[in-house]
Amino acid sequence: MSGEGGGCTQCGSKQACTGRKGHMFAAIDEALRQLYPTRVWGQRRESEALEPASELTEVAAERVTTRLGTAVTVLPGGVEEYCDYVYVLCVGREPGVLAWRNRDPGGIEPSIAGLEPEAGAQDVYLRLALSALGPFAAVQQSTLELVGQEGLWFVHETTRSGVFDPVLLPRFRRLVAVLSELGLQHLDFGEITTLPEGFDPGDYATLYGGEPATANFLFYPQPCASVTTTLVGASAGGALPDRRGFLGRSPASNG
Repeated sequence: MSGEGGGCTQCGSKQACTGRKGHMFAAIDEALRQLYPTRVWGQRRESEALEPASELTEVAAERVTTRLGTAVTVLPGGVEEYCDYVYVLCVGREPGVLAWRNRDPGGIEPSIAGLEPEAGAQDVYLRLALSALGPFAAVQQSTLELVGQEGLWFVHETTRSGVFDPVLLPRFRRLVAVLSELGLQHLDFGEITTLPEGFDPGDYATLYGGEPATANFLFYPQPCASVTTTLVGASAGGALPDRRGFLGRSPASNG
């Protein structure tokens, strides 16, 4: 778990955690060695095909739904990403902001989804990323907010570099237990948000700004903490935009 304040030295489980993290670091090091022989971001071994384990993703989603008793949504990664996502609803109500953002054109309207864009709506998720490059999984806190502005409707997704809010921790722990049962190595986000030692950032700064983190070598290229804005609809008199028109992404604070 990533946290704000405190630290490992204040944790009563430090000894057991140290052993678990030792295994985690060894798995990461071996994967990076195999995937990036030149030790440069973006220069992944070409023989490593991008084949997200969709069957495993569905199994994980079903197991999480049963064990956590909440709404779960599976989303495939984007063209540039090398993971699948499982969104676990923790704060909010179904079908919620995520369902509306991912609707088909002319599909779910705000009234049907129980949402009022002008009044605003906000849901909080645990976003599970399942790597296509190895048996790795990582969990982040993600907030989706639906807002109305000048006749247009937007969804802002704020993804943080870990799980921070105490209300999310019980489900987070159960989610990690499910990953262990499925034989997946859970990577603590607090340990994969910096450039791996001895690796070169390549052209990452030109494409995304800053330095790539370990997470960017194993899951997706965009910054771990980010804000993504999607134009999802227009009120009466306005034209609906193309589905999920991308407006931009900016770094988000870790705090």
